[in-house]
Amino acid sequence: MDIRELYIERLLSRFPAPLSVCYLLRSLNEATELALRLARAHRPGKDVIVLEDVDYGMTTSLANMSPGRRKFWVHAATRADSATVAEKARFIEASGRGLCGFFAAGVFPDGYLRDAYAAVSAVGGLNVAIEELGPTAWEFARHRVEPDIVVIGDSLGNGFPMAAVVTRPELAAPFPANTGGSEAACAAGLAVLDALGENK
Repeated sequence: MDIRELYIERLLSRFPAPLSVCYLLRSLNEATELALRLARAHRPGKDVIVLEDVDYGMTTSLANMSPGRRKFWVHAATRADSATVAEKARFIEASGRGLCGFFAAGVFPDGYLRDAYAAVSAVGGLNVAIEELGPTAWEFARHRVEPDIVVIGDSLGNGFPMAAVVTRPELAAPFPANTGGSEAACAAGLAVLDALGENK
């Protein structure tokens, strides 16, 4: 087993079994873009639900999902009330445009992700969790829910430029997951996992 395979195996051990495909990338921007591409590849709709207080990134698509620059296909919900996610999901469904995904990042009140994920799944959308690797559980795990796609940024390498996307096999196709992840990045990632211990 080479260092890349070892790192992916150890990273995936921190996720529930259905989330078993890992893409290694170089930045949170790149990883979030891939998550958007995966969602749009597997859902007929192109609209997304975002959080009103999150800047999603600097690429064209991600800038269009961020405050002050949102396009017609982006619908912002509040972090304080999961009912706003359900409201946006129903609006998109009624419009006939279709929802591809809900992009959740940060910390939420208890029960928020449970209700928001259920509302998104009810209209056929995917739930995307943008997470930070740390000594405590993933935010989605704290809420006892399972996202369809997980995005992790620079916390993977404690500042070393790396990121990852983790998803289910059926959502990974047709995007190959056997590229990315230099030896230096994987070494940095393993050092972080060693420092955190094997607690999931």
